[in-house]
Amino acid sequence: MSMEGVAFIEDQAQKNPGAYAATSIPISAETLQQAQTLVSKIFSLTENPLFQQWMLEGHTEAALHSQGVLSLFGACDYHMTKSGLQLIEVNTHAGGAIAGALWQKALEEKKIVKRPLFSADAALSSFWEAFENEWGLYKKNGGRKLKTIAIVDDAPETQPYYEVEFVGTKKMLEERGIMVSILDASSLKTLEGIDLVYNRCCDFYFEEERHPILKEALLTDQCCFSPSPYMHALTAQKDILVYMTEENISPLIPETRFFSSWNREALWKERRHWVFKPRDRYQGKGVYRGDKISRTYFDRLPPKEYIVQRFVAPSETPEGLKTEIRFYHYGNTISFGVARLYHGQIMGFQDPRGGVAPLEVL
Repeated sequence: MSMEGVAFIEDQAQKNPGAYAATSIPISAETLQQAQTLVSKIFSLTENPLFQQWMLEGHTEAALHSQGVLSLFGACDYHMTKSGLQLIEVNTHAGGAIAGALWQKALEEKKIVKRPLFSADAALSSFWEAFENEWGLYKKNGGRKLKTIAIVDDAPETQPYYEVEFVGTKKMLEERGIMVSILDASSLKTLEGIDLVYNRCCDFYFEEERHPILKEALLTDQCCFSPSPYMHALTAQKDILVYMTEENISPLIPETRFFSSWNREALWKERRHWVFKPRDRYQGKGVYRGDKISRTYFDRLPPKEYIVQRFVAPSETPEGLKTEIRFYHYGNTISFGVARLYHGQIMGFQDPRGGVAPLEVL
């Protein structure tokens, strides 16, 4: 990374207090291997017809439409306990990978990070290669070379890592000879001329009235979508945690059950041991910790729309910041990882000491 690049990411850190933490979190190589083993198991599930049926039955038209791709910037989020990692959720629309890799390089330059768990340069290279690989996997690519990409989100300029992960991604892909546009999903008129959509829109199945262009382009294979609704439905619905609990897939999975499988009164009495999560939402929306929820809100929770996950407290830094470990993967391979430091119930970029932090070898 050039000094110009270091200056850029340091400038971003100054403009976005709470998004970049000037520290690192130690992780053992064994812990990384545990996470890699789980990712491999998850992606072996996606190829299992019985699992596909379990996850996709009764789903939306967009969720059932496979284009053959894997999904860019998938991630697994963990809390660290004394006995090791515990998986909190799986993501297909995870942000922070590019910002995290660039920030790690800056902290390496400043000697704050001395033994990085991942090579930031190798991670960045793998990110760009994944775009071209997705195009190669796309069933309707017609044997053509990838030429045009649209980075699509609702009001992209309002996103926390806009300058890095939208503008920066556009610049880096254009250096590889690809034309890139940044488009507002809610005001799209057409995707004509676009080969691949880097889809950051969190209307995961394009069901909202403001996204008809996205839905039509997907269902007619006008262009390739990644992350895709199909892979989101298979891996990022929290139903997958229930499935992995029932099948005893891994000790890294905290017990997770459907709310509807419980007697409500019995669950109320046990509520302090559980977290209540919507089956398919994001950024902690609609999530309630059992020790915090009131009886009024508990009684309002629709059982068919919620899962209950055994509460796993996040580890904390010496400064009292909660710590979440995010490992990014493409397909069945982990490519990079960061810690996400925060204060409060969820990662919110509010504490100036928090934000994305590099992982170092323990």
